[in-house]
Amino acid sequence: MSFRSRLYPLLRLAILLLTLALCVACFVCAAWLERSANQAQYARAQQDAQRTTSLLNGWIDTRRQALRGMAALFIGSDDVDAHEFAKAADALQNSADDGNRLPLAYAEVDQQRKLRIVYSAGLEQLPPELDVSDKPALTQTLQYATEENRSTRLGPLFTTVLGDWRAYHVYPMVHHDRHSLVLTPIDFVSMVDTLPSNGMLLRLAISVDGEPPRFVFGDDRRAPGSLFTIPVRQSRVGATWYWYWDVLPGYVGDQWYVHSLANLIRYGGLVALLSLCMAALILLELYARSQRREAELAQAHAKLEESEHHYRTLVDQMPGTVFRCRIDPDWTMLYLSPGIVTLTGLQPEDLVHNRSRSFNSLIHPDDQGPVRHKVQYALLDETPYEVEYRIQSPDGRTRWVYERGRATHIGMERYVDGVLLDISERKEAETQRENAIRTLRAIINNTPNVAIQGYDPDGRVLFWNHASEKLFGWSEEEAIGQLASDFMFTEVDHHNFVGVLHHIAATGEATEPTEWPVQRRDGTQAWTLSTQFAIGLEDDKTGFVCMDVDITVRKQYEDELRRTRDRLEESVVERTRELSEANDELKHAMHQLVQSEKLASLGNLVAGIAHELNTPLGNTVTVSSTLRQKVAEFETLLNENRLKRSELGSFVATCTEAAMLIEKSAQRASELISNFKQVAVDTASTRRRDFDLKQTVEEVLSTLRPQFKHSPHQVMTDLPANVHLQSYPGPLEQIITNLVTNSLTHAFPDGRAGTIRISMADVNDNQVQLVYEDDGIGIPDALKRRVFDPFFTTRLGLGGSGLGLYIVYNLVHSVLGGRLELSPGEGAGVRFILTLPRIAPLPQENPTHD
Repeated sequence: MSFRSRLYPLLRLAILLLTLALCVACFVCAAWLERSANQAQYARAQQDAQRTTSLLNGWIDTRRQALRGMAALFIGSDDVDAHEFAKAADALQNSADDGNRLPLAYAEVDQQRKLRIVYSAGLEQLPPELDVSDKPALTQTLQYATEENRSTRLGPLFTTVLGDWRAYHVYPMVHHDRHSLVLTPIDFVSMVDTLPSNGMLLRLAISVDGEPPRFVFGDDRRAPGSLFTIPVRQSRVGATWYWYWDVLPGYVGDQWYVHSLANLIRYGGLVALLSLCMAALILLELYARSQRREAELAQAHAKLEESEHHYRTLVDQMPGTVFRCRIDPDWTMLYLSPGIVTLTGLQPEDLVHNRSRSFNSLIHPDDQGPVRHKVQYALLDETPYEVEYRIQSPDGRTRWVYERGRATHIGMERYVDGVLLDISERKEAETQRENAIRTLRAIINNTPNVAIQGYDPDGRVLFWNHASEKLFGWSEEEAIGQLASDFMFTEVDHHNFVGVLHHIAATGEATEPTEWPVQRRDGTQAWTLSTQFAIGLEDDKTGFVCMDVDITVRKQYEDELRRTRDRLEESVVERTRELSEANDELKHAMHQLVQSEKLASLGNLVAGIAHELNTPLGNTVTVSSTLRQKVAEFETLLNENRLKRSELGSFVATCTEAAMLIEKSAQRASELISNFKQVAVDTASTRRRDFDLKQTVEEVLSTLRPQFKHSPHQVMTDLPANVHLQSYPGPLEQIITNLVTNSLTHAFPDGRAGTIRISMADVNDNQVQLVYEDDGIGIPDALKRRVFDPFFTTRLGLGGSGLGLYIVYNLVHSVLGGRLELSPGEGAGVRFILTLPRIAPLPQENPTHD
């Protein structure tokens, strides 16, 4: 190895060591300069804080001397009138150094230890002869009116209606066994307003009588952007004063030039030394690296282009828009990724460096102010911010945007880098969720006769609907947050109720309807039929819903039934007789209506009703006779003193069951009459979808196979495949079911074999034509015009309602929008032609037919 080759590494090492030593020296010198400047600045700020605190103490001393002057007036004279007090107060007020008049008052303590204002000057809120018992801040100053207390004191702190903190400065006196006070209010805001502006901000906290300190000016947080805080603690007028002086960046003692010089020495020297070091090293190896440099530059350029390509690809694929804007009054956009096109419909170049159309102009006018305020506030601390707002695209669309960004520095310029995401769908989902919650709440609140409440696992009320208010008597505001035992349950019932809730939480099953006794607000007892089930709440907590139906009336009826069991037999017999008479009247009316051809259908309907009523009426007669026998047996046991508790319970259970059977029979009779009034019953599903006609017909027939499985009848289909309808498969299935059932009931008497055929007569682009036919006995010509009338049947009283073909007619014409025709078939039997559109009309488009 040559001497020159060994010398180059030594020279490079010497240059690096020398540069490092000089850099350390620059940093040490700069740190010493800054430390000296900071110490000088802190010392000056301490002096200013002490001096300004002394000024405020002088302000307090002025009021203390005024109080002592007024006290001397009253101690030196036994009889001071209002004129002398006003004259002395005026003299003291005019002597104030700050030019402000001092409000003064003189108060005496009577034998009941109550404070009474005797004289007042400048205190409009405390006129003389005023009893201040309702002013806690004054009445609490009585504790200072003692013989041991001979100094001025600061009374308890209080706030005005405007939220400003104040206190009464009090001087207690004892003169000829008379306790009195001279006082003046201290307005801390006015006190601080007397301070000169010197680049420091005051925060004042006061502790009175050993209580924790309270901030009467400012709060416990340091002023934003302040350099440091100088605390000063003093004990004056019986209180501890905590003065916190926040030194602001504009403080007169801020030696910015020293920091600039230190930064110049630190960074300028570092840059200069590093530059010299790099220059020397480059000169040493310039020749050796000259050839390598071009290859390295080419490789670096290729990597830079690849990195930029990857970055652009990544940004372009992001589900949002990446942006950079300059922090200026116009928030000028410097870069926008292609995602802005999807968000606003504008190209990036339409918004970048465009003064006539900026992105800020797209923000909804109602959101511009809040967005600007939140972003500017976040930029003060240079912390990331998140904000949601609306933008208006040029095409008039309004979209919700989520923006997240952070301030960055590049040289002397400040920028905001961030991302924009379209959250319109999320906002729409949130709106729908809120609407769903409001809808559910409205349903719960407006559910009639069903009281719905929510409880936590301890039985505490979470929500309370209007029906609950009506049932129990307590409003929702009174019930929420209360335990059920506090106003509705006894302790035992509440314990059982909580046990039921815990059982539901453990098993996850709802309870069966159970009778619960509850207490109303007016003190009366009510009975409810209740069921409970669990629901999920926020934070994975479990809540419970209780649904109550008021059965108090039913319970009262049961009690009445038990009290009147001796008269039950006569009531049942009388009711049975009335129902029998009503049945006879219905039969008589039916006989008369049958005679009239015009009212033939109504006569058949009444006859069917009378026949159907025989079952509940027969049940009523049977139950009443059985009950009469039980009553006789019970009376025999009672008269012979052989009645046992079990027999009494059995008798009561029998009476209850008999009453329920009679009630159900009467309800059944009422329901039969009501049901036969319904002549336009639509039992079809209204779900609209696309379906295959052949597949749907075969599925219906497969469900009807059990009806003729053991019979000689056959059902045959001849339908082409791939015939699709956009219609309602439910009504079509009911039509096929009714037609097949009608044929099995009427077409094949005496058990002879028959054939039912379903085929396609015509198919085109707009409609299809189904043909339903059987080879049964057919329909007489005299009856064909009435087959679609409601309640028309040849089996009235034998189980037929006369509504089968009427329902088929209504479904075809009203729901499916088609036509139904009865045409003569080939030979015997019936033949129905159903013409159905391929696309059924919407509900509002359904035609009406007479």
